[in-house]
Amino acid sequence: MKRIRNLTLFFIITMSIGLSGVFGWLCWQQALQFVEVPRIVLDTTPVDYGISTYETVQVATSDNLILRGWYIAPTRADGAVIIFLHGHGGHLRDLMPEALLFTEMGYGALLFDLRGHGASDDAPVTMGINEVFDVQAMVQFLLSQSEVNPERIAIYGNSMGAATALLSAEQIPDIRVVIADAPYSSIYNALRDGIPNQMGIPALFFPDIIISMSNHLSDEDFYNASPISAITNIHQPTLFIHGTNDGRIPYTHSEALFSLANEPKLLYLVEGSGHTNNYEYDVESYEAIVFPFLEQNLINE
Repeated sequence: MKRIRNLTLFFIITMSIGLSGVFGWLCWQQALQFVEVPRIVLDTTPVDYGISTYETVQVATSDNLILRGWYIAPTRADGAVIIFLHGHGGHLRDLMPEALLFTEMGYGALLFDLRGHGASDDAPVTMGINEVFDVQAMVQFLLSQSEVNPERIAIYGNSMGAATALLSAEQIPDIRVVIADAPYSSIYNALRDGIPNQMGIPALFFPDIIISMSNHLSDEDFYNASPISAITNIHQPTLFIHGTNDGRIPYTHSEALFSLANEPKLLYLVEGSGHTNNYEYDVESYEAIVFPFLEQNLINE
């Protein structure tokens, strides 16, 4: 009987160690996926999207990285321009469908591969923390362009790009309007909500473990990837867009951000839409809501 008890205890201990190893490995893989993303470099240009007049540009960040992208100058008399920020693991072409909508209205567009993505220099991805340096470099580039009105610079981001747009707006007053499509309220909250769906287990202490590992890999504090901590300090007009069927970042993140945001603000929930496909999902409603918000707050302020 004693031997059976000992074997049972041995089995329980062995299984616990094994499961700890498995979950530890899964946490490490998630941290790696945050910080290091596969490079996607395509040979398309704006010409492939019907835009013949553009400039291939590169800018240097304050921490000595080179970012590469496209600049489409505004044709409007008011010199309004929009910075477009792609999501985690993406590239500057991800937002070309949205950019085309605005360039057809005469807005300028600036699209870049963020650090660690696409054709830009390699660096740890920090989910919006150091990416603010990227936005600062983009804003400085626009301020150096004679056709750009420094009072008419907006920013439009998807997912991680949306979180970066919010974090940037807190620190860069030259950004006058923010459009945040499917932002996370914080990386901690995104993990808390995502782990049960992805791993099929309660979140428990796993978000903290993943963040700790991400901190080690990036030399940054991923707890600072937290737009909800910045939102009350953002005074620019802000439009939140989110699909109600978003399986990556629940729309409740935008609801939480919206509830704390300063006026003027607008929450546009796209019923039935998934993650960052809101324009394609409901073109008519998108144009009826997004265009007037931008015109009212960027042009007719």
